[in-house]
Amino acid sequence: MEITRCSAGFLVIGSGVAGLSAAIEASRYEEVLLITKKNLKDSATQHAQGGIAVPLGKRDSSDLHFQDTIKAGAGLCNPAAVRTLVKDGPQEIFRLIEWGAQFDKKGSSYDLGREAAHSRSRVIHASGDATGQEVERTLLEKLSTIKNCQVQENIFLLDFIVSDGKCSHVLAYDEKAKNILVIEAKAVLLASGGMGQIYGITTNPEISTGDGIASAYRCGAELTDLEFVQFHPTALYLENQQIGKPLFLISEALRGEGAILRNSSGYAFMADYDKRKELAPRDVVTRAIFREMEKTGCSFVYLDISPIENFAGRFPNIRERCKKSGIKLSKKMIPVELAAHYMMGGVKTDLWGHTSIPGLFAAGEVACTGVQGANRLASNSLLEGLVFGTRMAQAAKKYIKNSGKPKSKIKVSYAVQNPERLKKLDKKLMEIRASLQSVMWSRVGIIRSEASLTEALEDIRTLKGALEKIVEVPVIYTPYLELRNMIEVSELIAGAALQRTESRGSHFRSDFPKENDKVWKRHILISK
Repeated sequence: MEITRCSAGFLVIGSGVAGLSAAIEASRYEEVLLITKKNLKDSATQHAQGGIAVPLGKRDSSDLHFQDTIKAGAGLCNPAAVRTLVKDGPQEIFRLIEWGAQFDKKGSSYDLGREAAHSRSRVIHASGDATGQEVERTLLEKLSTIKNCQVQENIFLLDFIVSDGKCSHVLAYDEKAKNILVIEAKAVLLASGGMGQIYGITTNPEISTGDGIASAYRCGAELTDLEFVQFHPTALYLENQQIGKPLFLISEALRGEGAILRNSSGYAFMADYDKRKELAPRDVVTRAIFREMEKTGCSFVYLDISPIENFAGRFPNIRERCKKSGIKLSKKMIPVELAAHYMMGGVKTDLWGHTSIPGLFAAGEVACTGVQGANRLASNSLLEGLVFGTRMAQAAKKYIKNSGKPKSKIKVSYAVQNPERLKKLDKKLMEIRASLQSVMWSRVGIIRSEASLTEALEDIRTLKGALEKIVEVPVIYTPYLELRNMIEVSELIAGAALQRTESRGSHFRSDFPKENDKVWKRHILISK
């Protein structure tokens, strides 16, 4: 296998909202190389339905948006990061609009939706429930006009190379050319997305295998808040759903428009759990649904859409998907289930995307900026990607002015094996992957305990040993590389969850069901 060397001013990894925002901003200063795992459009961004939280209403303000975000974060948000988000957010949205983004309006004003834990209607949306697609379209069209940004698709991130204490090179694999790439960069901007595929039931696309988090950990970068994984309360339930296949998201905006959660007997149960009912924070709604499914022995609940006026016009994509899936909307009931959705933790950064490794920056779901705390406020994720993707590019510009030329001798420590031999391992790799997803869902999921987490760590380490037994040294083979990263991230998450002996936000311990501010109003930091 050939080794190809190339260089870039800025190297951006990932083509979601954070990566695209970073690449566009960075191109103002120097040449950019953007690499992405599959194709440019294949990211979690396009699946975002609900919208973007931004205080544009007459009775709204950045202060109220700040307060709602802090409250949802259960005491672990970084106030300075949240203030940055709500202050810079509107200008990022106006820039999107300037670039051609079309958000829904009522007359001359933007149609602002309401979602859980928001004190005001402040969520802008596009084509009813296709906000992520519109954001992605706008950013990609803008990127296409930029001459000094080169894009390479189907590039798998292998490792970050640190020399003289700085991230100077990236090791990657070109899946089409079958080459190993050694990319020298003045600054590396990581925006590779999340890790939802470690769970068997998830809304995340199949590419979300935690590659960025695992690679950052291996190079010594500091990680934080990994125990806080958000589970979405309403993913479309289908019988015989294949494990690991992403579930279609039923936007929280439906509950904002008045949809009611009912158990399999038709009982509207949310009032039994929280006075805010369907508009309680996601972690509260998720655990309420979990308890109802336990009580009824049913693997789903219903979302009653009868209170929503003009459902077909407001949520055309959801309507179409339900129709294709054979769900009769004449009954006004959509079956929904719980699914892993978003990682609040990740690679620890400051307000400008600096990680603990000079030269390596991070933004988006792979990063932990401090905005989300222990529980992400609905519709803050796209906004965070826009704001902090731009900011990390600006910080990288300042960094490269003062950074010297890195060393160029790079050792490639991956074995190259016969592809046909590796394909014979597919069945075993798939078995280990499915076992891992099952362990994470059942033991490191919505309700956790010392017993479940201890068992999970034992099982994860057994699976890690099984993988090492069939692949003795790291090899260039995508199914193996993804699984290695998934196991690494899973072990880190389970370990952090075992360490936090309290319940806070999305992290709920049945053996420690209450918050413990005295001991745990702090962050767990992890580094290799």
